[in-house]
Formats: sequence, C-alpha cells, structure tokens
Amino acid sequence: MNLYRLLCLLTVVCFAFTKPREHHIDTSFTVCNSTVCKARAKLINDSLNTSVDPCDDFYSYACGGWINNHTLPPSRSSYGNFDVLHEELQATLKAVLENMTEVSEETVIKNAKVMYNACVAIPTAPDRRDILLDILNTSGFSQWPITDTSGTQLKNLTQVLEVTGADPIFNFYIDRDVQKLSNYVVQMDQTSFMKLGRNQLIDPYSEYNKNITEAYKKLLEVAVRFVHPNITERDLTTIVCDIMFLEREMANMTAPPEERRNTLEIYHRATISELECNYTNIPLLKLLNKEFSIANITLNESETVEMYALSYYAKLNDYLPKINLETLYNYAGARIVLGWVSDLSSAYRNASFEFSKIAWGVQKETERWEQCVSYLGRGMQQVIDHMYVTKKFSAEAKKEVEHYVGNISEAFRKELENSTWMDNGTRNASLEKLNKMRLKIGYPEYILNKTFLEERYKYVPELNISDHFTNMWRYLDKNNYIFLYQKLRLPYDTESWVVRSAVVNAYYNPSTNDMLYPSGILQGLFYQHGLPSSLNYGSLGSVIGHEITHGFDDEGSQYDADGKLENWWSNQTRTKFTNKAECFVRQYGNITDKMANMTLNGVNTLGENIADNGGVRMAFKAFTSLMEDVRLEGLTNITSKKMFFIAQAMVWCKLSTEASLRMMIQYDPHSPYKYRVNQVLRNMQAFSTVFQCKANSSMFLEEKKRCTLW
Repeated sequence: MNLYRLLCLLTVVCFAFTKPREHHIDTSFTVCNSTVCKARAKLINDSLNTSVDPCDDFYSYACGGWINNHTLPPSRSSYGNFDVLHEELQATLKAVLENMTEVSEETVIKNAKVMYNACVAIPTAPDRRDILLDILNTSGFSQWPITDTSGTQLKNLTQVLEVTGADPIFNFYIDRDVQKLSNYVVQMDQTSFMKLGRNQLIDPYSEYNKNITEAYKKLLEVAVRFVHPNITERDLTTIVCDIMFLEREMANMTAPPEERRNTLEIYHRATISELECNYTNIPLLKLLNKEFSIANITLNESETVEMYALSYYAKLNDYLPKINLETLYNYAGARIVLGWVSDLSSAYRNASFEFSKIAWGVQKETERWEQCVSYLGRGMQQVIDHMYVTKKFSAEAKKEVEHYVGNISEAFRKELENSTWMDNGTRNASLEKLNKMRLKIGYPEYILNKTFLEERYKYVPELNISDHFTNMWRYLDKNNYIFLYQKLRLPYDTESWVVRSAVVNAYYNPSTNDMLYPSGILQGLFYQHGLPSSLNYGSLGSVIGHEITHGFDDEGSQYDADGKLENWWSNQTRTKFTNKAECFVRQYGNITDKMANMTLNGVNTLGENIADNGGVRMAFKAFTSLMEDVRLEGLTNITSKKMFFIAQAMVWCKLSTEASLRMMIQYDPHSPYKYRVNQVLRNMQAFSTVFQCKANSSMFLEEKKRCTLW
C-alpha cells in the first residue's frame, strides 16, 4: 500500500520583543551580503509582522506580513508559498509544451505537445456527445442510463457485474508485495467515490454539507441529460436520487481513515479462491480478469491478493444480493461518465465550476493551460518530468541535499541511541532501518533516456492535432493501464519512482523504505545554493527530518528495514510508543479552528503530526551541530537559530477559504498549516529558549504537557 506524504514545519522569531544585550555589541557572527542573501532578506522582511509577539502567536508573527501583502486568487481555494513555487513549475512546463514540435523530436515528445495544444482548445471546441456515447458503448454501457420507461431488464447480479467490472464496488492496484518483496501483487481496498467525501455522503444534509449535496445532484443531472437529452424530469430525478442513495450506502460500508491506521490489523493475505469461497456473491476472478484482459494477462484462482479492507468486503458481499440491478448499472455508468464528460460538455464544465464554488469556495475557474499541464503531468508523468528536469535541475543541489540528509540522519541516529523507552532489540532494528533508508533525489536517471520514454508510451500512436483531446487521452489511458497491469508478471523494480519529479513535494514510502525528494521541491524557499545553512535547514531540512520520521511513525514503524510489513517491535516498546503517541492525539484533538468552526482529528493526523514534530527537532539538532552563525545583511539582529525557525515558518504562510479549510480538517491527514507551526513549536523547548518565551506566554508549554516521540 502506498503511503506517500510530505511536510514542513515552521517557526518564527520576533526581534521587537527579543531582549537586547546591554553594553555589548555581538560580533561573533558573519554577514552574508550576496545577491541571493539580499533577495532572501527582502522576502523575510516582507513576510514578518513585527507587531505580533512571536511568543504569543509565532505563525502570525512569521506570516502576518505575507498574509497582509497577498490576496487569495479567485481561482484558488488556498494559496501559499507552496503554491507560488508550484506556479513557477507550471509556468516552466507551459513554456516547454507551447514550443511546438520540431522535426528532430521523438514521437513521445511530439505527442505531449500535441495533447497540450488540443487540451487548451477545449473551451472553444463544440460539445462531443458522440465521443462519450462511444466510450459508454465500448465499456459495455450502451443502454446507459436505464430508466423506468426504457423497457430494459437486467437478469441477475452476475450479469451486471460482468459489465460493470470491479471499479464501482472496490479499488485495486498493483504494488510491491509486502511479504514477498521481490514481487508485485494485486492489492485490494474499499471503494472510493466520485465527487463527495465519505463524511458528506454519510451526512448529506448537515449544515455544511446540504448545499454541496444539492450542487452534486445538479452536476449528476447535467451529466445524465448530456447523454440522454430527451429524458423526462421524472426519470432524471429517479436515476440521480438512486445513484446518490447507492453511493451513500457504499460509504456507510467503508471504514473512516482513523480506523485504518493500523496496517497490520487491516492487512489480510488470501488467494482469489479463498475469497470467492468465503464471499460467494463477489465473482472476484471474473472481475479482475475483465480488468487485466487489456494487458493480455489472465489470473487464476491460486493468485494471491493483499486485502486492506476485509470488513468492507464482507459488508459488500452481504449487500450485493439486495441491490437494485438497474441502480448498480447506472451508478457504474455514472462513474465512467463523470470521468470523461468534462472535456466533452460545456454545460457540465459550468456545473462543475458551480460545484467547486460551493464545495471549495473558489470564485473563478483555473486557467485552462494550468489544467492541461496538470493533466499531462498525471497521464504522461515520465515525459513531463523529462521536460522539466532537463530545464531546471542542478547537480549542485543533489550533492548539497545529500549532505543535509546525512547530517539529519545522524541526528536521528543519536535520538534512537538515546531513547530510553525503547528496548535494545527494537532500538537495534530501528538503527538498521535508518541505515538502510534509501535516498532518491531529483529524478530517476531513466527519464533522461528517450529510448525508455518511447518504449513506455509505445501503445500511443503518433497523434494528430485535428483529433479531439479526449480521443488522445483514450490512447494514453489504455497505454498506462497496460503498463500498470503488466507489472504483475515482472520482478519488483527497486529503482522505479512512484511519484513525479516535477512536483513541489517530498515523500517516504514505507514498503520500500525510500525517501524521495523530487526536483520540484529543491528550489525557492525550500532550497537555494549560497544561502546560510540556517535557511536551508529550516525549510528543506525540516522536510527531510519529516520524511525520516515517517519511517518511525505509527504506520511507518510497521514496516521493517527492507519494507516488509511485520511486527518487528517488542510489545513493551510498542506499548510505550502508543502511550507517547496518545499525547499527540489528545493535544491536536483538543484544537478547535475558529475559521472553520471545527475540531481537528487527532487520530487521522497522528502520523503527520509525529513527523512534523520529529522533523523540525531533528533538523534543528543537525543545524546547531554545525556551530555557525551566519546572518543576513540588514537583519543582523536575527541570530541563525532564529532564522532557522523563520525559514521553516515561511514555507507554510497561506491563505484559504473557509470551505477548503473544512475540507482539509475532514479529509487531509495533515493538520492545517497554522498548527504545523505553532503546535510543533510549543512542543519544542529549544524554540522557547531561542526566543526567550516566558512561562505565561502562549507559545510556551511546561515540560509535562509537551508531546515528544523523536
């Protein structure tokens, strides 16, 4: 199971409230007055709000200036320094993609540019109902939607499931076998939903959800009417209400994320035969073979699968005999339609924007070119990454980041060695895991190989700009599924990257014990060559510490040094870990966000909160071990230790709509940005020491109330 995360922490300092030394001028530091240092000093000055005491509200001190100087773009539900860097990345890709094809370019590069240009032309293109009907027909849904007056009759559940396939009732994917590590395996999980989250489906008419639910209903109505323009109002209402009812029923069968954090507990290994024997209403072999037939792969009953939602699967098995067959057929068809209709119907695009206004609080559609760059980043990942890294990545950055990782790993090693709550066996195994943690920086070498790119997209023919973007995407979609499913019969590739290089993020993968720092994050506020170490350690260093800590959080700690899922901790140490982790659950679970008027979920955010707290602590320890104090010209009253916290905090300066903040609190495993700064620093004695925070200040916590694991 893929568990990829990222994060950064923040803290800030206030000079207006820092107690000055009397009768002494500190000259023990050096000053950086280079061009990059002067530019960074200006950014910091613009970001700070020195009217706020950093010991009262460090986030407002560090980001108050930035927030006052920025407005939320109307097309964004949130906007911060992460997004500024993302915009720069998108603009770089836009420039490359708009440089139309040259004779010498390979087919795969030409295709990316042709698809981009076809994509940006969509808003002015006519609607193409015929393409959507063809997609439904080739998918087995030529009669969609079935209405009360259509006269169509479905015979039995097996017949319907043979048409719908696995997609509407459970998720499956191909990933590393967490027991037999040299293999890929089919992994199964509970279903996902179309536009609404689990909470919205289960409680559709609560104060916050009712308008979103109505907007979703209208969205479905527009999609159905696009396919069936002559449908009666009665049939339309019946179909949409039945689809929404079934989706809500399925949501009620799923487990919430806070009940799915113990991977060992929810993991179940079985053969297809065993699952079919115990859950007789789900023809699993037929469902999977229908999907894998595109890659000419046939599974048999002895095929092993890894199940991560057995409770859901059992409920699904009991529910299917009671299901209305026409509703199941229409629901499955709706999932197909909503996956394709946006680029084929202007009415649907308008309805989708109205939905986004209500659900996320946006006031304007995202620019079409931005949408298209994002589409290609998902569909042609390796090609887009190739285009980006050949323009932007610096080998210099890779060497420097390797150095940072080494220092921060050493800080974590010392933390493990000095952890009195761990027994010797668990500590030694943890040290082995840390030693084996693999580092991947920038990009995988294979994306520079154009022969590899041509092979990876060989099932996509040479595209013609006169064709519709959706038809091009159908070729691409088929190509990607073929390569995905073919992995099942290949040995696991330890050199592969499962994330993009052209992305502003970082990741830890517990099933491979890999840390990944893509090229997209190695720039801007996160990293810049020539800056004092305090700045790069505060920003990127906190990210590095965060990802290392993920290997030892509540979920990552269930995977050993090689990525095998097993209980490798002693019971005694696991109990002590759980008790210490419960401190974070209570602490964050007692925070109520005023803007959203919602309480944070301390269980769902536990892993990220552990990584946030551990990441900043380890980065700060690594930085202070350097014993340097380099300051910025014009900001010499700010020590390097204070600058560490400022750099970290600036990464998280952010504006957001009330709606998006509510979405984040409900569904995101990360805490909202403000608490990734203030709450982390309240747990950190070093912060209070650096800023001389008094015991009665908001940012100070007495030792017995602090939460610490790593």
